[in-house]
Amino acid sequence: MSFYLVREQANNKKRTNVLAQEDIDSFTYAMNNPPYNKSCLIVHNLSGHSRKVFHYHKHLEKFMNKGIVVNDVKLENNVINTKKWKKRDIFTTGLYHGLITLTNALHLVLNLRYKKMIFVGFDLYDSRYFWLKKKETRHTVRQKHQKYRSRHATAIHTINLIREIQKYHDVKMCVHNKRSLLRGLMPLWTP
Repeated sequence: MSFYLVREQANNKKRTNVLAQEDIDSFTYAMNNPPYNKSCLIVHNLSGHSRKVFHYHKHLEKFMNKGIVVNDVKLENNVINTKKWKKRDIFTTGLYHGLITLTNALHLVLNLRYKKMIFVGFDLYDSRYFWLKKKETRHTVRQKHQKYRSRHATAIHTINLIREIQKYHDVKMCVHNKRSLLRGLMPLWTP
């Protein structure tokens, strides 16, 4: 089973770009077609987080596949403390969200008691996105006066989060790309 976190994809104006097909219609089309149509969607209820966004949890009929809705729990002062993450029932209390969306994914993975994680695509040495051409810069990256080859804006936050997880959780982590900035924190994945 694969999971797809539906949180803030194209849900407000600064993240929407119709020409680059980064809009709500393009996103829902992608989720309803291969390879994502067989994923379990975990849809965030952002009502307490922001009122000015498109709330996917209110429009589940747009998705052909079934999913679940979880509340978005904002970290207090963006302080990461993963020590108690396994003790929280995410289906009752929600998923933590910090400065990076990876916080949501890792909270989910730890709560579901996975014992091994392979990081694919979290390489951080640049700001490329998998759905764009190799040398294309995402519009949100350009807004920060960066380019596709710029170090990812979330690199330091991601590294700090991984260190926190490693400190408190018995989970094996490895990275797929030997050039990844995470390579200093975990071994290279070998099949």
